[in-house]
Amino acid sequence: MTLGLLIKRMRREDCDGLLPIEHTSDENYWSKEAFEKHIDSINCDILVASDPMGPVGFLAFERKLNYVQIWNIVVLPKFRLKGVGRLLVSRLQEMIPCEFDGIRFNVRETNLGAQLFLRRIGFWCDTIARSYFLDFTIRVSRQEDAYCFDFNPSVRRNKDVPIRIVSRSNAPPAGVCLGAGKRITSLYVFDGDGDC
Repeated sequence: MTLGLLIKRMRREDCDGLLPIEHTSDENYWSKEAFEKHIDSINCDILVASDPMGPVGFLAFERKLNYVQIWNIVVLPKFRLKGVGRLLVSRLQEMIPCEFDGIRFNVRETNLGAQLFLRRIGFWCDTIARSYFLDFTIRVSRQEDAYCFDFNPSVRRNKDVPIRIVSRSNAPPAGVCLGAGKRITSLYVFDGDGDC
């Protein structure tokens, strides 16, 4: 279903087309300045998936000393579950030098769709970073744990952090504690097959 998509590196003129995509995510939005700062950094880049009508998704990443860190993946809602996220990650995997240890991506504990998507495409979660995300709103600050996912095809993991699968039918109301004693103000529920 990803026929007709072009994957390319972001250019400055693509920035305005990525902002509406970014605003479809339920997490903290990147501003135009954040996109520009990211692509101006020496080791950072953004892959953009486009169809003939324009951009439909993107993946922002940074090359570290011996691995690649994914910072953000967002796909337009009408293109989700059609392999766009998988295609972006696949293109990134092709770009990684063979001496690198793989790809890492830290995902919010409440972003179950992203966690399941990463597991389906071969990522492993073997670490939880406590209070990794710190969000500030007008009156409330909220800390949230991160599930640390890795992709390294040459290493077979022997443990994997369990993921709590929540659907709309059994989701607790917003503000209910979900493990580690953290209160959340919104819950990203999974109600599909987990493909981005």
